[in-house]
Amino acid sequence: MKYYCLSLGLLLMIISMRGQDTNMWQPDSTYALKKVKRIYVYKNTKKDLSEIVDFDEKGRRSRSIKYRGSSNRLSRKRKDYVRINLYSYDSFDRITKIADSLGSDYTSFIYGKKGKLISSFEKFDNAIFETVYYYNPYRSVRRKMLNGKLLEELTEEYDKNFYVSRFYKVEFKPKMKKITDSINGRINTTAYRDYNDWERQDGEKTFDNEFDSSGRLVSSWTKSVFLEGRVFETYLQYKYYKNGLLKRVVGYVPIFYKYEFYE
Repeated sequence: MKYYCLSLGLLLMIISMRGQDTNMWQPDSTYALKKVKRIYVYKNTKKDLSEIVDFDEKGRRSRSIKYRGSSNRLSRKRKDYVRINLYSYDSFDRITKIADSLGSDYTSFIYGKKGKLISSFEKFDNAIFETVYYYNPYRSVRRKMLNGKLLEELTEEYDKNFYVSRFYKVEFKPKMKKITDSINGRINTTAYRDYNDWERQDGEKTFDNEFDSSGRLVSSWTKSVFLEGRVFETYLQYKYYKNGLLKRVVGYVPIFYKYEFYE
C-alpha cells in the first residue's frame, strides 16, 4: 500500500517562503518521471551556484546543499556552503524529517490516519515554527513561536494544489522608540525596541499565475504590499527544456537550472 501526500517541493516552499524563491520548483513527481538524479540551481548568473539537490533512484530527495551568495569573482569561484539538508522517509515513502547536518536545525512531519500531512514542526536557531495544513481548498498556516510567544503567522494559498497564488503575513514586533537626553549640553537621541509594547505589522503578496495547456507555470505577475502601503510589483517568466523540466526563471533575480539523470 502506498500513501500519497503533498509534494516535497511544495513542502520546501512552505518551509522557506522568501521572495522570488516561492515558485521555483516543479512537483517532485515531475522529477521522478524524468529520472532526475541531481539539480543544479544558479542565481544571478549561470556561474553563480546557489543550490544542489540530489534524488535517489525512487525519485525522492536525499540531500540538498545551499551555498552563500557571491559578491565578486573570487567568492563565485570558491563557493562556501551554509546548509546541508538530509531527508528521511518512512516505509510509505512519506517525508518524515529534514535535518541540517551542519547544526541542530530540523523539520519533522506528522500525518493523519488517511496518510495526509496534517502538520510540521521546524526548529530554526532559537525559534520554533509550526505549520498546519488544510484541504479542500488546500492552504497552510505557519506560526513562528519564541519562548511561547507568537511572533509571526504566515498563511499560503495555492493554484493547482502546488503553486503559491497568495500569502499574507502578520508579525508582532516590539515598538521602536526613542529617548532624547542632553550630555554636557549636547542633544543625544537613542533608538531602542520596547519589549513591553508590541505592535502588529501586516504584509501580503499575490501571484497572478498563468499556465500552458500542459499545466506548466509560464508566467506570474506578483504584487507585494508591505508596511505603510508600500507596493512592489514584478513579472516572472518560466522557460523549459524540451523534456519539460524548468530551464530558467526570468525576473528581478534570474534563476538557471541544470540536471543530471539516472539511466
